[in-house]
Amino acid sequence: KEDGTALEPDLPGGALGVDNSAALPEPAALSWTVLREPLEGPGDFYECTVAPHVVEQQRPALVTGAAGAGKSHVLGRLEADLMEHGHAVRKISMTHVACRRLGAGAQTVQSFIHRHVLHGRFPGWLLVNECSMLSAPLATLLEQLANMEEGARFALFGDWEQLHPPMNHWRADPVPGGALKHARLLQHWADGTE
Repeated sequence: KEDGTALEPDLPGGALGVDNSAALPEPAALSWTVLREPLEGPGDFYECTVAPHVVEQQRPALVTGAAGAGKSHVLGRLEADLMEHGHAVRKISMTHVACRRLGAGAQTVQSFIHRHVLHGRFPGWLLVNECSMLSAPLATLLEQLANMEEGARFALFGDWEQLHPPMNHWRADPVPGGALKHARLLQHWADGTE
């Protein structure tokens, strides 16, 4: 003002403040349905557990196991059965070496993202090999597919005791190696079934 006093703020709706009395939201605890391979007796884990859940019921899943347990074999059988039922299927992995082991049609995560996320879409089954190696930025880009109308469905394969994602950062901040294992995103992608 001309007389040297400060102007009072014009607050037509009143003062704006923060209400700290509300409790912070508590997310529900993650709940997993764990289906284990029987150690004894007849039967095949794929035929008895994976195929009924994924192929027949059309539900996503996470298949975990130690190195050499047969995850890649299960992935191959699942690909064949889903394609036999008329579904579009893509196999992806983090490295070219892993893609070669998965066989024809496998591609790196980065190549898949470039083709189907950044320049298109993919309404089918995405078989993700070595999901424990997915970095936060790559997982975020894959999540865009799941959120599209007729979005991708996931069958994930991995071993949490193997390599963690290389250069795993989110907006320049480092992300702990096992972050995806404990993330709600993984639980959502796998429909809570391991």
